[in-house]
Parts: sequence; structure tokens; C-alpha cells
Amino acid sequence: MIENLKAKIPPQAIELEKVVLGGLMIDGKAIEIVSGYLKPEVFYLPSHRSIFKAIAYLFETNNPIDILTVDERLKKTGMDKTVGIELLIELSQSVSSTAHILQHVGILVERYIRREVIKVSNRVLGEAYSDEVSPKNLLENIGQMLSGIEELISTDTSSQTWEEALTALPDDVRRLSDNKGEIVGLPTGLKALDKHFSGWQPTDFIVIGADSGMGKTAFVMCSMLACGREGVPVGMFSMEMSVKQLVTRAVAVESNFHMNQLMRNGFERIEYFDSLYKVTDRMKEYPIHIDDKPALTVAEMKRKARAMARTHGIKILVIDFIQMFSGDKEVRINIGEAARECKNIAKELNIV
Repeated sequence: MIENLKAKIPPQAIELEKVVLGGLMIDGKAIEIVSGYLKPEVFYLPSHRSIFKAIAYLFETNNPIDILTVDERLKKTGMDKTVGIELLIELSQSVSSTAHILQHVGILVERYIRREVIKVSNRVLGEAYSDEVSPKNLLENIGQMLSGIEELISTDTSSQTWEEALTALPDDVRRLSDNKGEIVGLPTGLKALDKHFSGWQPTDFIVIGADSGMGKTAFVMCSMLACGREGVPVGMFSMEMSVKQLVTRAVAVESNFHMNQLMRNGFERIEYFDSLYKVTDRMKEYPIHIDDKPALTVAEMKRKARAMARTHGIKILVIDFIQMFSGDKEVRINIGEAARECKNIAKELNIV
């Protein structure tokens, strides 16, 4: 019976919540250490959420943080009736130091994430049993909910400290010095661009813009094939052309055959097929992965990009083209959101 009861209690750490809140009130500077990790929802008890909201407000408005200022803020928001000065005093007396506050906050965040996972799992389970939610919408909803949970793990802190970046810089310069003119990023497919940019660099978001028929897809295909020849895994979302069309263009780029031969007229001589088979057999080894589903949503793109990175280890992701993302907002706003999320996913997955 006790084990069954435990299974129904959401993950939480009430005593640690008290310690953290008490620490924030006895040391007004402690909020600077943990502000990037905490938000009100992390706290399990509603009263604790209210107290943290008051502390966060004082911090954001550059006011001192202590029992009296927190109590005054709670009075102004009408929360003093449910919290009271007695509880604030009790919390402050529950801790004598903030030396381990970051570790305590880490445990609170971990419990919060577990509660969110349980909430999402229950919602997904309900939608999976419902005939009113289509499989496509179900997968999109799962992707959006999982993305929301992943964002809980991220903080406002950088992936590298100032000191770490300075320590690594000499090694980076030494690597460049020993490089002897070779590119340090991913090949662009054009020597002039490789020389100018030293290849495509991870986390970059690169937009290729030109009028219709100017060769945007052909240029991107050159980059994809250059990476493929080097064994660099490539991912592509093609919302305009099918995989068959892209493969035909790729073979034309990789061989001496003309597009008309591959798409319209065929070969004048039977012996040309020997060369064609050699090219296609070689290109089968290129780690290129294409998804040609039309009208992707941004949520689908993020979910599939993460799957490509996890399954195939892609280092570069091509989207052809960004204006074709589907959405329920005005076109300009949809494109702006898509561009922002493309940059975010490049940084998250450390890809181009």
C-alpha cells in the first residue's frame, strides 16, 4: 500500500525548497548565482512559488532581498495572507549558509523536470487513445512537448566560461597554424569559398538567396556532395524537389552527363551506362540523408533534425527552401520564426 502511495506522489523535495528559499533571503547575492536555473514552477508548493516570485521581482528591480522586503512585496501582491511573516522567518532559520545552494537548486530542477515528464506522458497517453487526434498531430504534439522539456534543461549560462575560452584559444590558433592552408570547416564545394570562409563552420546559419532559376539548389548540392565525398554525414529537408529529382541533379554534378541525358533523352551510346553505374555505385557510399516531405512545420523540422543528428550524426543540414515551412501565421512571421528556429537547432546540435 505504501509503495503504491509513493508512486502517486509527484517527484518533489520540499525540505530543499525551504533551504533554497531561506538561503536566498539570508544572502541577498545568492540569487545572482541561481537566477539562470530557477523559475517559480520549479517549486512544488504554491506558497514557495509565491515567495520565489517576490524574490525574483526584488532582484529584477534592484531592490535588497531579505525577510522584510520579501514580506512587503507579498503584501503588495496580496499573497501575505497565505504565506505570512512567520513562514519567512521559519525558512530563514532552516539554513545557515548558501555554500551548496547551486547543488540544491540542481536537485529541485531535476524533480521539476520529472514532474513535467509525467505530465507530458499522461497527456500523450490520453491523446494516443483518442480518435479525435490524428497520428500526424499526435507526433507533432509529442515533438513540441518534448522540446519544451528540453528547454527546461538549458540555462542562461554559456556552454563555455570566459576563462575556458581564453585557455582554448592558443590551441585553436596552433591548429590553424599547422593546417597548411587546408579548410577547418566543412567543404563548401567551391574552392574560392573554401579559401574565403575556410569551409562552413559549426553552429553557422547560412542563407543562400537568389532569384528563381539562378542555381541555388545546384550550389547547395555541390556543398552536399563535397561533404559526402569526405564522408561527412549530410541531412536535407527538401520541400520543393523529390529525392528522385535531387539524385538526378547530384549525378549530373558528379559526372560528365548532361541533365537532358538523365531526365529527358537518355544516352546516345550504350557504353555510357558503364560510367553511369560507376558514378552511382560510388555515390551510394555518400552519407546523405534526404527527407522530401512537403510543407514541414517548424516543430516537425526540429524533431526530425534531432533524429537525424542522433541516428546519422549529421554535421550539416540543408533546408530547401525556408519559405515553404507551413504555419498558421502571416508568411513573413512564419519565415522569421523558421529562421530563428533554424539558427537555434544549428547551435543546439552543433551543425551547419
